Amino acid sequence: MAVLVWNSNWDIGIDSIDNEHKKLIGLINRLQAGGVLPGKREVDAVLTELMDYTVYHFANEEKLFKKYAYPDAAAHVKAHMVFTDRIAGLCDVFDKGSTAVGQEAVDFLRDWLVNHIILLDKKYALFLSRKNINQA
Repeated sequence: MAVLVWNSNWDIGIDSIDNEHKKLIGLINRLQAGGVLPGKREVDAVLTELMDYTVYHFANEEKLFKKYAYPDAAAHVKAHMVFTDRIAGLCDVFDKGSTAVGQEAVDFLRDWLVNHIILLDKKYALFLSRKNINQA
């Protein structure tokens, strides 16, 4: 069962970034499935992919901030660091022998991502739209 199902309320209006958000949601859903079912290899693979893809996605957003001189970039980047630190912590715990990712961790990732999109990503998207930048 999916933890998250994409809905149009999460669209920020930049197709490339919306598609990356959909991929992150898919990874969190896979993590949920792997955390419930036995399968250390699957959970390990999903955690690694989630970490790698998160770094890729955040780098794309941060390029936009720099390119268009987004004034709240520093705070947004700090929020990115919180998320990647948490994923790195999950990877660490799992690498040290945990056989499952707890529901608390999945809930954190889900809630953080949804709130981040709605509160912070929509803010920079609005900034870009006011500069008539609809696709980046």
